[in-house]
Amino acid sequence: MVTVRIIPRALLPHEILGETIGAVKTVADMHERKSEMAKQDDAFIALLGGYGTMEELLEMTGWSQIGIPEKPVKMQHVGRA
Repeated sequence: MVTVRIIPRALLPHEILGETIGAVKTVADMHERKSEMAKQDDAFIALLGGYGTMEELLEMTGWSQIGIPEKPVKMQHVGRA
């Protein structure tokens, strides 16, 4: 399994990249990010996040319902024990 982190150019100064596992691919904007995610991923798993995470999860769920692409979508809550 190859890990690729896809990040819009505008978010680079705000994100802490630090050490990464796999590659980091910079794209122009969020639309290109979602398109790249759809091309490269086998499934979509959303972890707890903000409005952007929810927006991406809903868009991928909508795409999945109409078969673009036919990949599983899951929301995973990682809470405190």
